[in-house]
Amino acid sequence: MSRGRAADYHPDYRRDYNHDYDNPVMASFSEFTEDIYPSRPPQKPAHAMVIQDDGASTRPPSTTPSLRSAGLHSTNVKFEEPRGFFISYCRLIWLVVVLVLLTVIVGLLAGLIRPNEEPVMVVSAEETQTTLDPSVVYHRPQLPRTLIPQRYDLNLRLDPESREFTGSVAITVKCEEATNYVVLHALELSIDPYTVTVRNKQTNNRVRMKTQFWFARHQYYVIEMDADMTLDEEYVISFSEFKGELRNDLMGLYQSDYIDASGESRSVVSSQFSPSFARKAYPCFDEPGFKAVFQASITFPDPYRALFCTPMQSAEDLPDSWKKEVYEETPPMATYLTTFVLVNDDYQYKERVKAGGYTIRFWARSAIIDDLDWALDVADRSFEFLEQYFGRADAMKKSDNVAVPTHLFSAMEGWGLATYLERLVVYNDVTSSTRKKYETATVVAHECSHVWFGNLVTMTWWNDLWLKEGFASFFMFEVIANIEPSWNMDEIVSVEVVQEALELDSFTTSHPLTYPDNQELTDLLANFDRLTYWKGASVLRMLENIVGADDFKRAIQNFLRRYEYSNADMDDIWEEVRKVTAETLGNEIDVKKVMDTWTLQKGYPVITATKNGAYSGQSTKLEQRYFVLKSPEERFDYQESPFRYKWNVLFTYVASTATLTTRSEWIDQSSRTVDVPDGSNYGNWIGNFDLAGFYRVNYEQTNWEWIIQQLRNDHNSFSPVTRAAIIDDAFSLQRAGLLDTMTALQVTLYLGRENHYAPWHAANRGFTYLRNRLHMTSYFGTFQRYILALLNDYDVTWFMPASDTVSERFLQEMLLKLSCANGAAGCVNEAVSRFDEYLESDRRIEPDQKSVVYSEGIAHGTVDDWDVMWSRAQNAQSPDEETIIMTSLTASRVPWVLDRYMQWSLNVSIVPQSLNWAVFQNIGTNIYGHFVAMDFIDDNWDAMLSTFGDNTALMGYALTGTSLINSDAGLQQLQSLKARTSDDLAAYSVLDDVIEKVAINVEWAKSYVDDVARFLESDDVQDMI
Repeated sequence: MSRGRAADYHPDYRRDYNHDYDNPVMASFSEFTEDIYPSRPPQKPAHAMVIQDDGASTRPPSTTPSLRSAGLHSTNVKFEEPRGFFISYCRLIWLVVVLVLLTVIVGLLAGLIRPNEEPVMVVSAEETQTTLDPSVVYHRPQLPRTLIPQRYDLNLRLDPESREFTGSVAITVKCEEATNYVVLHALELSIDPYTVTVRNKQTNNRVRMKTQFWFARHQYYVIEMDADMTLDEEYVISFSEFKGELRNDLMGLYQSDYIDASGESRSVVSSQFSPSFARKAYPCFDEPGFKAVFQASITFPDPYRALFCTPMQSAEDLPDSWKKEVYEETPPMATYLTTFVLVNDDYQYKERVKAGGYTIRFWARSAIIDDLDWALDVADRSFEFLEQYFGRADAMKKSDNVAVPTHLFSAMEGWGLATYLERLVVYNDVTSSTRKKYETATVVAHECSHVWFGNLVTMTWWNDLWLKEGFASFFMFEVIANIEPSWNMDEIVSVEVVQEALELDSFTTSHPLTYPDNQELTDLLANFDRLTYWKGASVLRMLENIVGADDFKRAIQNFLRRYEYSNADMDDIWEEVRKVTAETLGNEIDVKKVMDTWTLQKGYPVITATKNGAYSGQSTKLEQRYFVLKSPEERFDYQESPFRYKWNVLFTYVASTATLTTRSEWIDQSSRTVDVPDGSNYGNWIGNFDLAGFYRVNYEQTNWEWIIQQLRNDHNSFSPVTRAAIIDDAFSLQRAGLLDTMTALQVTLYLGRENHYAPWHAANRGFTYLRNRLHMTSYFGTFQRYILALLNDYDVTWFMPASDTVSERFLQEMLLKLSCANGAAGCVNEAVSRFDEYLESDRRIEPDQKSVVYSEGIAHGTVDDWDVMWSRAQNAQSPDEETIIMTSLTASRVPWVLDRYMQWSLNVSIVPQSLNWAVFQNIGTNIYGHFVAMDFIDDNWDAMLSTFGDNTALMGYALTGTSLINSDAGLQQLQSLKARTSDDLAAYSVLDDVIEKVAINVEWAKSYVDDVARFLESDDVQDMI
C-alpha cells in the first residue's frame, strides 16, 4: 500500500515513521525473513506499535470515520518485548547487502517522486478515553483562537458523473498566540498527508512538522509542529490534494437527482454547510467566529454551469470539455456561508437588475421556471425595504437563488448564492393556494434578511443561533407587512408565531434561546427548531414594543455599522439598544437586565391579577409565576435557572374598553401592586393587550366572567389579536390546572359571530387538543355538534372571497376544513362530488379548496381512487400539486393502504425526503390511521432511525401522531421504544420530549374529560346544538 493513499492515514491507524512496518519495502523484508525461518514471526523493536482493531483485520479501512462513529471505534495500542532470532553469518551478510540495495533504490525513488520532503507520520489520537483534558487544544469542542484565518484560496473540481470531487486549499492564518499546533476541521475527506504543508508567509520557509493526526470526536485534523509558530506572523497552511464523495445526504457538497420533462435523469450539485458541514467539502476553520476572505475556483464538465457567492472573474476552457471558472474575492465571511452550485443545462433563470447593477436571479429547472416570478418579485421588494430600513445595501454585487430538488432545510442563505427547496419557492397564480403564496413570500424574505443578520454580522458561536434566525424571522414579517399591507400580518404573526412559540416553550423539555457555549457537534442540528425561530422573533417583537419602533430601528442600524464583517453576541445588541434609549428617553432602560431573563432561561411567566377593594380606586396585585405544563410526577428545580424562573416584564393592560388606552407597569422578577384607574369596566380589565408581550395573563373569577360576557355582548370591543390572546390563554391555563374547565370553554361561546382569522385560529388550536383527548370517548359526537353549531352562524361556503386579504382567505379555508372534519354533511358531500368530477373529467379545483377536496375524496373513496391520485402525484409537473396530493393521500381510512404508504415513505426514491416526514405526521394525527401509525413505528423503528438520521426536527414531526395517545398502554409503548434507542442520542432526545407531552395528555384525559362533558351538557351548549 503506497503512503499517499487514504487508507494509510485513517484515524484508527497509527504509524511511526522511524519504524514503518506498513511500508512496502519493509513488508518485503519481513516476508523474506519469514521465508528463512518460517517457524518464527517477523520481529519488531520494543517500542514498535501493534494495532488491534476490535479483533478485525489490522489493515485500516480506506475512509475517515463519520461523526456517528466518532469516539466509538476502539483502537488499542500495546508494546511488545523484543524476541531475537538467529541466522548464519553468511546469510546475515547477504541480507545486509540486499537491505542496503533496497534502501538506495527507495531513496532514489523518494528523491525523484517527493524531493526535499520532510518526514511525516499520520496517526489517530486515542479516543477510547471517556474524560477529555481541556488543557489539550484538540480535546476542546471549539477550535483554539491561536490561529485566525485571514484568507482561503480554494479550488474545487466537481464531477457529477463519478459523484466525486477533488480540491486544494491554501489557508492564510495569523498567529494570535504562540503554538505548535494547527487545529482545524475536516470530515469524510481523503487527505494526502504528503501534500500538507505549513509555510511562514513572510519568509516562505516551511515549518517542520512532527505529526499529523485526526481527532474524530471533534472532527479535527491536527498538525503538530516541531516548534512554536511566531506571534503576529502569518502562515499559509496548504492542502494540495483532498478528495470526497458527492453523496445525497444533504450535508456538505451533495448531489441531487431528478427526472426532467423528457423522462431523462438529471443531476444538480449544491452545498449545505450550515451549521458544521463546510468541513465535508474542504479543510477549514469551520466555526462562525472565524471569518475570512475567499478566492474560489470551480472546475466542472460541460454542459453544467457553476455558481459561487461572487461573480465570475475569469474562465478557461480545458481538455475533454471541462471548464474552470475563477470568482471574485468575497468580503470576510464564515465558512458556513460559502456556497457552491452546479446546475445542468435544463436549468434556466429569471432576473431583475437594480440600480447600480445589483442583479437578482432565480434559477430552476425549465419545467417550473415560469413559477418563479412571485419569488423574484418578493426578493426585489424585500431588498428595497431592508436596504432602506438598515441604511445600507448588500455588500455583494449579486444575489443568485437556486431552487434545488432536495434540501436539508427549507432554504440556506449563502451570501450571494442562496439555495431553496424547490417546492417552497415556486408559486403559480392559477394553481397555487393562498397559503403557498404566503409561504413562498416568507421564506424568500427570511433569506433576504439574512444578508444583514447572519452574513454581514454573524454570531460568534452557534449558542447564539437565535441572533440570526430570530432576527431573520422577525424581519421577514416586517418585510411582508410593508410590501403587502393588505395581508393583515399582525393577526397572522400573533397566532402562527407568538402563540405557537408560547405553546412550544411551555414544557420542561424546552430550552433557552441562548444555549450553553460548550455544545458538542451532535447538538448543533437540534438548535434549528421552531422555538429558536419563533420565540426569537417574538421576544424581538416584545422589545420593539418596549422601546418603540423608531428607537429599535436606530439601534439596529448602529449595531450593523459597528459589527459589519465581524462577529457579535447577544450582549452587543442589547448595548446598542440601551445607548439609543438613553439618548431618546433621558433615562436608559437596562436592556441587558431585562432581556437576559428572556434569553438565558427557558419558558415565560403567567401574570395573575388579583383585585383588592371595591372597583373604584382599587389596587391590584400582579404576581408572576413560571407557566409550565408538566405531569404531576415530574419534579422541577427552580434553582437550575440563573433567575429562578422569574422575568422582567413590562406588563401592559387596558382598563377601559371605551377608550382602549394602554397602560404599562414594570414587574421586576417579583410581585407588584398597582393602582388601576377608574374605567368603564367596573374594576375589570384586560392584560397584555394586543399580545404585546411574551407571557400569559390569568384573572380572578369575576374578571373572567366579565370578559366572557363582554365577548358575547360586543366582542369587537376587544381587538382581534386581543380576542385571540384571551382564547389561547384560557385553553392553556385550563391545561395547566390554573383555570376551571367550564370558564375556559365558555370563552368560545361567542365564536359564531367571530369573523376574524386570529381568534378562530386560537380556538381551533384549543379545539384540536380537545379532539385529540375526546376522540375515543362517548362525548366526541356532542363535541363535534358543538363546533358545527358555532360554524352554522358563520357563512361557511364553497365560494372563496374575492379579497386580497390573506388572513380572510386563511379563515375561509380553515373553517371549511373544520366543517368537513367534524362531519358536516353538506361540506363532505360537496367535497366528494367535486373530487369525483376531478377524477372523471379533470375538473379544475379552486387552489384554496384542493386540500379539503382531495382529503375528503380520499377519505370517502376507494383504493382505486387512492391509486389514481398516487399516479397523478408521480406525474405532477408542479411541486405544489405533488405536495398537496401526497399529503392528502394520508387521509385514507383503509389500514393496509396507510401501512403501505408509510413503508414507501422509508424509501426516499419513492417518497422524497422533503415529504416523507409529513406522511407519518398526517397518518398519525388521522383518527382512523393513528393506531396503524403507532404500530408501524414500533415495528419499523430501526428503519425510521436510518431514514431520518440525526435530523431531530424531522423525527419530531414524524412522531406528531403521538399527540392522540391518551392511555397508559400507549405511554408504555413509547417508553419501550425509548429503551431500545439508548444508542442514538438524537432520537433519544426526541423521544424524551414526546414522552413528556404524552404523559401530560394521559393525565389530563384522566382528570378533565368529565369536566368537558359537563360543559357540553350545559344549557348554553344544548341550546345551540
